[in-house]
Amino acid sequence: MEFQNLILKISMQFINLDLNELNTKIVDTLKKVCKFTEVAGGYVFILSDDRRFISGIHQWNSLNEKPVIQEIQSAPVTRYWWWAEQIMDKKPIYISDVANLPDECESERKEFVSRKIQSILIVPMVFNNDVIGCLGFYTVEKTRNWSSREISALQTIAEIIARAVISKKSEKTLKDSEQRYRFLVENANDAILINQGGRFVFFNRLFCEMLGYTPDELSQIEYMDVFSARGTELLHEREKLRNRGFNVSPRYETTFVRKDGTIIDVEVNVSIVDYLGAPASLAIARDVSERKRLEREFQEMKVQYLKKQRLSSLEAMSDDMVHDIKNTLSIISGRAQMLSSRLPDLKEPAIIIRYAKQIEKMVSAFLKKIQMEKDLSRRSLDLNELIKTEITFFESNSYFKNEITKRFQLEKNIPPISGAYVDFSHGIMNIVQFSALSMQDSPQKILTIRTSSVPEGVRIEISSTGKEIPAEIASNLFSPIGISRLRSNQEEQENLPIPAVNLYHSYLLLQPYGVIFDVESKPDVGTTFRLTIPT
Repeated sequence: MEFQNLILKISMQFINLDLNELNTKIVDTLKKVCKFTEVAGGYVFILSDDRRFISGIHQWNSLNEKPVIQEIQSAPVTRYWWWAEQIMDKKPIYISDVANLPDECESERKEFVSRKIQSILIVPMVFNNDVIGCLGFYTVEKTRNWSSREISALQTIAEIIARAVISKKSEKTLKDSEQRYRFLVENANDAILINQGGRFVFFNRLFCEMLGYTPDELSQIEYMDVFSARGTELLHEREKLRNRGFNVSPRYETTFVRKDGTIIDVEVNVSIVDYLGAPASLAIARDVSERKRLEREFQEMKVQYLKKQRLSSLEAMSDDMVHDIKNTLSIISGRAQMLSSRLPDLKEPAIIIRYAKQIEKMVSAFLKKIQMEKDLSRRSLDLNELIKTEITFFESNSYFKNEITKRFQLEKNIPPISGAYVDFSHGIMNIVQFSALSMQDSPQKILTIRTSSVPEGVRIEISSTGKEIPAEIASNLFSPIGISRLRSNQEEQENLPIPAVNLYHSYLLLQPYGVIFDVESKPDVGTTFRLTIPT
C-alpha cells in the first residue's frame, strides 16, 4: 500500500504540470523512488524517433557521482544490442549480480565493476504500446533483490515518466497524458476516490463497481452515504480518538453499504492532499469481503476444532480418573473417620475429611462440566450455575486459586438464557481467563463477577484490577474490524496485557446468540467486560 501511495502521489504531481518544471519533477521522482527502494541511483534514457540512437536525459544518485548520462548521447542502439533486444520486447532487465551478466556484455560488466555497481533493474518506458526509452536503477557495493510487485510498480512509474517526456513535445501530448493518467487510475486494482467538503470530487471506475452505482449517481450522493451504520460509528470513534490526541492510523478496515443495501468489508488507506487548491482526503479502498469471510470461516473451524479437542480430552480423562479419585477419596474419608473415632481429640482427621469433600466437589463439577459440554444442543441454561461450575473447575489452577481475590455478586432468580452450554462456558471463561492473567503484574488482584437482569435480557460483568486497555483498542476489541486490525498490528497487540486471540474466540462463540459486547477500561481502576445476553 505504501508503494501504491507513492505511485499515486507521483502520478498526481504530473497532472496539469507546467512543462517548464518537467525536468525537475522527473529528477525528483528518481530521487523519491531511489530513496524509497534504498538504491544508489536511477536514470532515464530516451530512444530517438527512428529507434536507432539512445541518449541519457535524466539521472539522480546518492553518491554525487559524475553523471554517466553525459557519456551516452546519441549512441547507436546496436552498441547495446543485448539490452536493446529485451527492452524493445517490453521486458524488464533484472540483474541481481552483475557478475552473472552474459559474455555478450563483457564490456558493460567491466564498466559496472569499475564503478562498484552490484545490481541493476531496467524497465522499458512504454507509450502508446511503443518503447520510447527505459528507466533504470542500480545499487553500489551491495546486491539487491527486486520482487515482482516492486518491478510491476516501477513499470507503472516508467509509464508515468514516459507520458511526461512525450508531453514535453507538444501541448496536445500533455492533454493526452492526462487522459492516460486517468486510464491508469480507472484500471487500477484498487478503488481510488477523493472527498472534498463531504462530496466525491473524483473516483475511478472500480469505486463505482464496488458500490454498484453509476458515475452520475455517485456524484450526487454524499461521502458519508457510502458507509454502513457500523462504518459511520467507526469514523466517529476515529475522530474522537484524534481529538483526544491519539495517533490514528491512516490505514484501517471499515464497512461500506452498496446501492442494493449489501454490506461489504473494505480496507482503506487515507491521506490528506491538496486538490485544486483546497484540502481533500485521498483514499485507496480495497474490497476485502472475501478475505474476511475466509478468515471468519477459518476461525470458526478453529473454534470448533478446539471444542472437539477439549471434549475428547475431558472424556478420555473422565472415566478412569474419576473412578480412581472417588475410590481413593472413599478410602481416605473412611480411614479419617475411623481415626477420629479412636482419637477424638485429634484435629487432623476433620481437616482431612474437609479437604476430601472439597476434592469430591471438584470432581462432581468436573463430571457435570463433561456432561454439559457433550450436549451441543441449544437449551435453557442457568447463568449463575454455569459460572459456579466453571469457577470451581478454574480453582484447580494455583494462580487463580491462591493469588486472586474472587468476588461474586450473582443476582438471584435471573431469567434463563438459551444456548449450547459449551459455547457459553468457553465464551465467558475465555474472558475470565484473560482478566485473571491481566492482573499477573498488578499489586492488587481482584476479580469481580456480577450478573443482573436488564430490559434486554441478562447481563454479566467481569471486572479485574489489571493493566488498562488503551481506549482506541478497547472500543473495538470485540468487533470483527477491531479484532482484524488488532491481529495485524503488532504495536497495538503489545499494548494489551496478554494476547487477545481468545477474546476473538469468545466473539465467534457468542455473537450468533446476539450477545452484545462492551469494554470499559480505566487507569488505576482496571477493566470491565460487559456481556448482554438476550433471553
